[in-house]
Amino acid sequence: MGFSPQTKRIIRERADNKCEWCGQGECFLFGCEWHCHHRKLRKMGGSRDPRIDHADNGALTHGRCHNGGPDTIHGNRELAVVRRLIIPSWQEIPVWTEEVA
Repeated sequence: MGFSPQTKRIIRERADNKCEWCGQGECFLFGCEWHCHHRKLRKMGGSRDPRIDHADNGALTHGRCHNGGPDTIHGNRELAVVRRLIIPSWQEIPVWTEEVA
């Protein structure tokens, strides 16, 4: 399903328009765009969690910080877990924001 436009707005506001991986603001590189990353990964058990598409499970990242090389969330999962940008399948999604219908 994915995050709704309203949920993406909440995630972006909570992150203060900064990438939660690198800490930088707007990305001006050609082809760079914002991504809303699922902290509890759908393919690692998150799809069974009813809060999978809630803002609490989202993190704002640049596209280049989300996927790709070794210095990305999915390329360095150990660091992503430490930074709480990946939640292990056995952990609950922490509550960070109020649910907005």
